[in-house]
Amino acid sequence: MSIKGITLFIAVIVSLTTANANVPIIVSAGAGKRVAMSLSNKAEKQLENGDVAVAKLSLDAALHADPKF
Repeated sequence: MSIKGITLFIAVIVSLTTANANVPIIVSAGAGKRVAMSLSNKAEKQLENGDVAVAKLSLDAALHADPKF
């Protein structure tokens, strides 16, 4: 197999995986997990803003609300 063939093969594989990456990931959970997920999302935003201490408190609250989360 030539280098051009290998390059073409790799390009096709990469383009196929890129095309599938546009599909959204949907996670379904019961209403009981909603509080923990909300607190987890809140903690993520707090980390993005650089507020580590408050984010830890939010995650602790999420684990307290649902220990299996």
